[in-house]
Amino acid sequence: MMFFVILSGVRDANPLDKIYFLQADTSMISGARPISQWTYFYICGANNQNCGSATAALPFGYAWVGNTSGVPTDFVG
Repeated sequence: MMFFVILSGVRDANPLDKIYFLQADTSMISGARPISQWTYFYICGANNQNCGSATAALPFGYAWVGNTSGVPTDFVG
């Protein structure tokens, strides 16, 4: 099972495209994907496509670029 968790986000093939830690509707946040999925090393769009660069221990803020317009106030800090 750990094999699938670590490799999630690496490929957009089944079953790896179905594995992620968190999925959120980020369509209201400027500079974000419509759907964001947090995997072990990436933040990706729906079905683990359109992934960003590989980074360990990704924070929530890596799902959008720069501007905090539309981000819930609990996440802005």
